[in-house]
Amino acid sequence: MKFNEYLKNELEKDVELKKEYDALQPEYEVIKELIKARNELKLTQSELAQMCGIKQSNISRLEKGKVSPTIKVLKKIADALNCDLVIEFRKRDSMVSSSVDVIGNENINTSILNRDLLSLNK
Repeated sequence: MKFNEYLKNELEKDVELKKEYDALQPEYEVIKELIKARNELKLTQSELAQMCGIKQSNISRLEKGKVSPTIKVLKKIADALNCDLVIEFRKRDSMVSSSVDVIGNENINTSILNRDLLSLNK
């Protein structure tokens, strides 16, 4: 069984797990997008840290989800990666959907669809 299938099954069975997963999704999307952008440029954490004037240990903590970055820090990182930082507030669907794109185009469940801030490690 693939991880996405396992995740889908577990989230469908456990309402509390689903609630916690949804709550953390925006943070993990930021982390995924950061790692993806860094990897696309074939940069190490140290190289990225040097480019944006941030300690490597802070990049590591950010990528592990141990700290929540400020918008100012995200802007520094985006500039170093030659990227635009885009933050949006999107209206949630008034109709509750039972299908959502989570990872790799596999459908799971409810409101993550409107929280897609950014895309984790390949």
